[in-house]
Amino acid sequence: MSISFPENLSFADEEGVYMRCCLDLTLYWTASLFDIASGLKHFYRRSLDLIGPQVAFYETEAMAGARRIKSNTLDMLEQWLSEKKSRRHIYMLTLHGGDTPNNPSDCALILNHNEQEGERAGAVRLLLPVERFKDDWDGLVSVARVLTQPLEFMSGHCGFGLSWDEKGDRAVDAVALFPFIARRFPGIDIPDLDVTLYAIAHAARPAIKTVNWLTFLGTPLVEYLGGTERLVARLGPVCKVQRLDFGIMIQAGMGPDIGDRNRGDILETYHRVGRLLTGTRVTAHPELVGCSGSGNEELTAEWLARFDD
Repeated sequence: MSISFPENLSFADEEGVYMRCCLDLTLYWTASLFDIASGLKHFYRRSLDLIGPQVAFYETEAMAGARRIKSNTLDMLEQWLSEKKSRRHIYMLTLHGGDTPNNPSDCALILNHNEQEGERAGAVRLLLPVERFKDDWDGLVSVARVLTQPLEFMSGHCGFGLSWDEKGDRAVDAVALFPFIARRFPGIDIPDLDVTLYAIAHAARPAIKTVNWLTFLGTPLVEYLGGTERLVARLGPVCKVQRLDFGIMIQAGMGPDIGDRNRGDILETYHRVGRLLTGTRVTAHPELVGCSGSGNEELTAEWLARFDD
């Protein structure tokens, strides 16, 4: 199997593309879904401004597979957040584009939240095409700021991530390449919301999963690290810091990068942020997708710590 990457930011063979690199903005929280409803509604509406016309399929936690969107599908999340009596433990919603229910779409929005006491944690993940911002990284910074400004999050990251055929015939092929990506391209996030939310829910204090081009720290983390001014001083001029309503956004360089260890590209600005935030990173993290059951606990730990020094 030949791999066409990173030239076109995708993994493909003679049967077509089965995994692609995209822009990924992910935010985590440990609050009740209903306590952050206002900010989450804002994030959702602004995200639909970006990907709404491309959204073709949806899936919830109660469905066995994705279906084509209906006239009221895009109102579903706001209806959930308005419920006062019939609240449930698990909330999941996936919206994505493409021609088939299972495809590596780079236009997607994923919500995953556990409302159960003792397990409470949630995340929202927005995927966007690289081509949309590759000549305007300042535009992506502005979008990230607008989306996150009023949302009460704990932590998050934005940069390159992956979209793959998760439930289709090519899922095994895609997942098998995760260790390869983890070892070679440090700037690409390895996503698994389920296991990361488990780690965050059981962390002893507010924590981050990882550093990326943009790293988001909620107010409790900012205070733990000594406040915004101290962080700005320690990061230096190469990293920009913007204040949000409920935290800060750290920008590591002019634009995101996949990195390539084979070419000696070590992403020094990412390391600058990573060194500063080492003490806030989750450590008791289950094996990530692609490593599960393979005895690669050590690889997962190494990947999570890749920007620590």
